[in-house]
Amino acid sequence: MLSGLLDLWSEEENFNKIMASIFGQSDYQAMLTGLDGSARSYFIAGLALQCRRPALVIAPDQGRAEKIYAELLSLYPGQVRLLPSREFIMNTEVLSRSEEYQQMRLQFLEWLYGNNEGIYVATGPALLSKMLPPETWNELTLHFRPGRVLDRQELIDQLISRGYVRASLTETRGHFSARGDIIDIFPPGHELPFRLELFDDSIQSLRTYDPATQRSTEKLDAVTVMPARELVTTREIFEQGEELIQKRLEWVISSLRKRDENDAAVRLKQEVSRHLDRLSQPEGLDFLSSYFPFFYNEGASLIDYLSPDFLVFIDEPSAIAESGKSFRREFENYCSSSLMEKEMLVSTSQLLWQEDQILLNLPCPLIGFSLFPGTSGIFKAREAFNLETKNAPYYHGQWELFKSDYQNWLKSGYRIFLFASSAQRAQGLLDYLDELGIFEGAPALPSVVEGSLEEGVIIPGLQLALVAEQNLLPRRQKKKRFKKREGIRLSDYRDLSTGDYVVHEQHGIGKYQGLSTLEINGVKRDYLLLKYRGTDRLYIPVDQIGLIQKYSGGESPAPRLHSLGGGEWQRLKKKVSQSVEELAQELLSLYAARQAVGGYSFGPDHPWQQEFETHFPYEETPDQQQAVNDVKADLEKAHPMDRLICGDVGYGKTEVAMRAAFKVIMEGKQVAVLVPTTVLAQQHYRTFQERFEGFPIRVAQLSRFVSKQEQKEVISDVAAGKVDLVIGTHRLLSGDISFNDLGLLVLDEEQRFGVRQKEKIRKMRLDVDTLAMTATPIPRTLHLSLAGARDLSVIDTPPEDRYPVQTYVLEYSEELIREAV
Repeated sequence: MLSGLLDLWSEEENFNKIMASIFGQSDYQAMLTGLDGSARSYFIAGLALQCRRPALVIAPDQGRAEKIYAELLSLYPGQVRLLPSREFIMNTEVLSRSEEYQQMRLQFLEWLYGNNEGIYVATGPALLSKMLPPETWNELTLHFRPGRVLDRQELIDQLISRGYVRASLTETRGHFSARGDIIDIFPPGHELPFRLELFDDSIQSLRTYDPATQRSTEKLDAVTVMPARELVTTREIFEQGEELIQKRLEWVISSLRKRDENDAAVRLKQEVSRHLDRLSQPEGLDFLSSYFPFFYNEGASLIDYLSPDFLVFIDEPSAIAESGKSFRREFENYCSSSLMEKEMLVSTSQLLWQEDQILLNLPCPLIGFSLFPGTSGIFKAREAFNLETKNAPYYHGQWELFKSDYQNWLKSGYRIFLFASSAQRAQGLLDYLDELGIFEGAPALPSVVEGSLEEGVIIPGLQLALVAEQNLLPRRQKKKRFKKREGIRLSDYRDLSTGDYVVHEQHGIGKYQGLSTLEINGVKRDYLLLKYRGTDRLYIPVDQIGLIQKYSGGESPAPRLHSLGGGEWQRLKKKVSQSVEELAQELLSLYAARQAVGGYSFGPDHPWQQEFETHFPYEETPDQQQAVNDVKADLEKAHPMDRLICGDVGYGKTEVAMRAAFKVIMEGKQVAVLVPTTVLAQQHYRTFQERFEGFPIRVAQLSRFVSKQEQKEVISDVAAGKVDLVIGTHRLLSGDISFNDLGLLVLDEEQRFGVRQKEKIRKMRLDVDTLAMTATPIPRTLHLSLAGARDLSVIDTPPEDRYPVQTYVLEYSEELIREAV
């Protein structure tokens, strides 16, 4: 289907002229106008396929790059890769950071370096970052095959020098482990780690293995291992760079002293000494990239990795030129405002490429897209073409208009393709349109393409209409959501002060003594030092801080320290466990009573249910869909539902609740959504209103954000049955609240309510269908669910392309705080 859709470009005259010129001129450059939005992605995919060449697409910013990436994934039958911009945090030493973007960039480089096929998408600012020269990258790449002779310790040293972290078990990209004659390595660009087995001093076998089970899977003939860091320094490279840094440092210090800036000179010398110690580590340059010129001089750009076979596409060259200048200007202002110029040994201009330098020695054809003729920006095209296209209208419920356009397209001989994010979603959309009579009398249904287009495209020259589901259904923007934390569990060692009492999950109560740096197997790491009874001491890696939490004893006297290896802590946990069991027995009697009480049995889905679910703007994950099915099945049973939906923030629990609420409301019953905070009540109120828009459902709110007069009206209407769904805090549990016919109670983060509120909730849920949602279930709730007293649905699959959370551990800096705010 996809290759046939892309082959339609061969019917376009200008497309064929461009393709002929590409084969005839290695340095061909052209500018195209008339193409906008998704039409450009369709053209790129078609030209790359017809020419049988890899392609690089340069977008002005990250948002546009991600849209192009998503569309090309749907259109192009080969691989598509996305390169995020490298993040510069340079005014202080980065102690720790998350690795998601680093891994994405490494995977991009490994695919680019090794495959030389597919389509690669990057932003203009991403191209400005200086990179290791291809020849250096090649020297740092390791090659393995059965029968090759190698030294085990030399291999371990090579992996460490290339940024790999040694671990006891290799389960994460960028890690390796060595156990006797077996060495496990997980390169960043590989889907699975591989196991290298030695016999004496030669490789006996190479196999991939499952990191979860540690069992070998597929036999390999050869493996290529690239560095685990984008910027690495071997011992030889570091020594050469260190010498240059020291020479430059002497010159700068001499200049500062001549200007009587002795304090700055002393501070600079101390800073550089600390930095050199960090740079001597394999990951050092990755964290202190401002020293890049001392180790690799000019370095290279992403363009240097392209072969002559590549096609390069530029999305709005003038916008890319402007975004590059803006990025450099912000970078220089950032360094200036942070007073970094007195701490840096190189100028900021040496750290980034100029826009006009990037494409200066381009070895392959270049094609630009622009809305307006003559706006070439960073290159001058030799030819210009105009391809007539237009965006498909956004119908959003105007079904008569869509039916008219559809009929006219068919009469004009157009080929019509409908893009939907999945086959299931496409079939649901087709069925819905058929029920509306859109295809009544039409000789054919549209062809369905499983994929995503940002917007539909009409191409008169090809008699082609590509319609995206966004053109038919309303679309909401994704909102950034933040993970709620409960209690005082630690997320950062700076939450601790020396002398604080802490509780370790396995060893009990200890006393925090500060941060220590230890070197183990040649790798330096930071550890938290905990003091226990007597001379007992425990070192915990900082990345395992989740194992401990602050002791919360209120105003009680200081706790007694436990002993490492003693049984006191285990006996205490057993005693607490017995108390929990007693409480659970009480609750079990309540849940047994609920099972014995007869409840309302809801019927099959209302005809509007499918329409409501079709309007969900994202693709359901398998876990989310299973949770929906579980809840609907519970509602249709003869006894009250009591189900817990457990899943991380952003995984789609609220959508499950909204579908359950819709089903209940369609049978004339009311729904109450109980939340622990006023802010959360307001968020849910807006979300439910947006999703229920267009349906005869009244949503109301009871919280401090609602005036007393409005509250009285809502309470009266709830009692009279005029409100279908009410969202509120503990105000919903007040004595003056009565429901006309309550059919469903939704509890969000039930564990955050007080004891008295929970008692009232317990009485409400005795004969009412209840759906609880949480991201962090407390042990009691989880125990009851696992024991079978409550039904449990777990959503543990993240939505596709969920944006990674970037976390950094930095020295305190007011400039960084100002930048973040």
